[in-house]
Amino acid sequence: MTGFDDIPLAQYVAPALTTASVSHSELGVLAWRRMRALMSGEQPGHDVVFQPRLEVRASSGPVRVAAAEAGAS
Repeated sequence: MTGFDDIPLAQYVAPALTTASVSHSELGVLAWRRMRALMSGEQPGHDVVFQPRLEVRASSGPVRVAAAEAGAS
């Protein structure tokens, strides 16, 4: 199971949630630049692509043998 945005709660739930994390400050800077350009009458000419960082926690990993056997019965 995975999430997105790496909210603070993700690391404290059981199991800790694996998540894709994007820099909130980077999001804010790019949003401000885009909004300022639009307010100046410029048209946005490109898509914005972020490179998330994968925070691997306990909610992902290989299947445990006991869990796999329980699901097979």
